[in-house]
Amino acid sequence: MNLKFNLLTSVKAWYFKKGDEMSQKIINFYLLVEVLSSLGQAVTSATYVTFLLSHHLNLLQVNLINTAFMVTLAIFEIPTGIVADIFGRKKSFIISCFIVGFGFLVYFTAANFWSFITAEIILAIGITFSSGALEAWLVDSLNHIGFTGKLEKVFSKVFSFRIGAKIIAVLVGALMANKNLTWPWLAAALVYLILGLIAIVWMKENYWIKQKITFERLKNQIGAISASGFNCVVKSKNVLLVIVLSAICSFVYQGPNMQWQPYFVHFSANKLFLGWIMAGIYLASLIGVLLSPWLIKLLGNEQRVIYFSCVVIGLGLMLTASNGFLFSALFFFFVHELGRGTEQTIHATLLNKLIVSKERATILSFKEMIKNLGSVSGLLISGCLAMRFSIDQGWIISGLILGVLSGLIILLYKK
Repeated sequence: MNLKFNLLTSVKAWYFKKGDEMSQKIINFYLLVEVLSSLGQAVTSATYVTFLLSHHLNLLQVNLINTAFMVTLAIFEIPTGIVADIFGRKKSFIISCFIVGFGFLVYFTAANFWSFITAEIILAIGITFSSGALEAWLVDSLNHIGFTGKLEKVFSKVFSFRIGAKIIAVLVGALMANKNLTWPWLAAALVYLILGLIAIVWMKENYWIKQKITFERLKNQIGAISASGFNCVVKSKNVLLVIVLSAICSFVYQGPNMQWQPYFVHFSANKLFLGWIMAGIYLASLIGVLLSPWLIKLLGNEQRVIYFSCVVIGLGLMLTASNGFLFSALFFFFVHELGRGTEQTIHATLLNKLIVSKERATILSFKEMIKNLGSVSGLLISGCLAMRFSIDQGWIISGLILGVLSGLIILLYKK
């Protein structure tokens, strides 16, 4: 009896140790993939707009190129999600890596407006194939082996590594761009092609059971997203507040996303200078995220933090644009980025508190759709403002728009 008990205990101990090792392998692979994809994404970001402007494009054309990317994301999000449902997250992620890698190669060889549009569309399609797939793969893989740890710790660790990888990538990319503006695009392509090969060899999907997708199911899914989103807007003024303010914020800061490089480049033509600014943007956003819980305690609730972040974003942009000195302009621009980090975190936190579990996916999809519409509108209008006036005046107008619109929304909400 004792022998049987000891043997059973040993087998259990071996099994759980093996399970822990398996979970660590899954987490480590996820961490590796996230770090590599962050390197690939960020290596071009510090000189992205500078690269486009070097091909004799104006700011409106640059914004139109980015608009093509965002519209393509919206169109292909659901169709490419079907691929993951039918063939599994692994195949969907591998397809994504190779399409995104190809998109960066097209950018590497592109030289005019329409070739850039083509590259953006390819990149957007590739990104939709992996949208949410990798995170779902991690959670399902861990659940499959009976993981009992805290996912919050896993995601927190991954987020920190992502930020570190992006800071390294923007600095390396800026150094490459100092030699040749096309080199970061080639580097990004190579990273994603290598990432695809790594996924083929090491990514396992033992839990996966193929799902049958019919036209009727797809139609019902689209109908559910539309109906649930509409109902939440009609019935819940709190959800409405979050969605509308999120769209307004996206409308306002999408222009500065595309214009900060030409704005600051006149202070220094050195591309590494832009890399350090991009690194500062990531750090400021991270500080905003970390400050969010403290601000909720200080101000009393999430709604007040959202109002506060709107003020910080608007004032930060206006003070940046009205300042002719490099260091003070950078300071206020980083303050605006800090506000953005807080705003995005609080919007996500508050919205997830307000919606029930069974409607979470549909309402979040609806929210992203409205937010993307705000971003596209912001890109078009900010491009026109920059062409008609200047980047400085456009940012001041954007800050005023954020102040006026968010103030009106808050007044209506209180009434």
